[in-house]
Amino acid sequence: MQSPPESTFGLSALKKASDKFGVYVFPWGSPPPSFKDFARVVEAAEFLGLDSVHIPYHLTLPTGWIFRDFGNRCIHDAVTLAAAVAARTSRIKIGLNAVVLPLAHPYLWAKSLSTIDVISEGRSIAGVAIGWWDQEFDIVGVDIRKRAAITDEQLEILSQLWTKEKVTYHGRFYDLEAVELEPKPLQKPHPPIWIGGGYRSVPRASKYADFLMPETPTLQEIRDEYVPKLREAGRKEGRDARVAVFTYAAVEKDPTRFEGSMLPKLRKCLDFDGSLQGKPPSFVRDVTFSGFPEECAEKIGSFLDAGASYFVLDFQFHGLASVDYAIEQMSLFANEVIPSL
Repeated sequence: MQSPPESTFGLSALKKASDKFGVYVFPWGSPPPSFKDFARVVEAAEFLGLDSVHIPYHLTLPTGWIFRDFGNRCIHDAVTLAAAVAARTSRIKIGLNAVVLPLAHPYLWAKSLSTIDVISEGRSIAGVAIGWWDQEFDIVGVDIRKRAAITDEQLEILSQLWTKEKVTYHGRFYDLEAVELEPKPLQKPHPPIWIGGGYRSVPRASKYADFLMPETPTLQEIRDEYVPKLREAGRKEGRDARVAVFTYAAVEKDPTRFEGSMLPKLRKCLDFDGSLQGKPPSFVRDVTFSGFPEECAEKIGSFLDAGASYFVLDFQFHGLASVDYAIEQMSLFANEVIPSL
């Protein structure tokens, strides 16, 4: 792929970003993104040297939280978008984020994720989760109360379909008899598995995943809870899953603009079902990488020291901001934050 001209992003020179940073790219928004705009963000992330893009998965948009501010119900299929941008890029890793495994048969997931790995020539990330929104489970007729047990069976089946010639599996939810899957993924033994979730997902991640990705954890939670618990569980499984932090990033040199525009949007994103209730005023800045570039770099350094290994950053307020804003923010981050680490 031919790199976009430097003037597109206001860069004096292409800077190589660290391999510890990925970016969320949204299949929804206000207004709904066209594929051209969606691809622009992915191509900008690759051009700027970021390591990965992550496409969040939903069947339909939830009706609450920030989604009600979009003014639309449009959401593109994340699996289709992942395959499309995989074909348009050459270096950056392509991650599906929080694919809700119980919403489809494990063979379908194994086939789709394997195909994306082939299209991307071994650059895919299989990001999965158990899900949370009732309506998606109602649409496909799956009991949401069983989602954790279904996910565990799915992960076992996925790993077998990707690594064995024929799979026979008889479980509580799925039965396979001498089933073959081709093509196999290019990555061996299979694409890295990232599990989105909190403390309850630690045992699952230690058994199946390369990364556990909690959402907006505090520094103390990373240092005192996630890292030690994941290491302890990993020793029992003979594996070494690591922690990837998902959080919001808002880089700004003008304090007036930050306080007047960015901070209210960050509060809106973090206040999921009243999540900020009882939190101190400093909480928003404690769990996000926001403010002056040097502040962001200092906070990232603290999270690295606490044991975090990777960061997936939302530069777009979960779809409330424009594609142009996301590209501007990625440029600032790549050019002024990462070099300060």
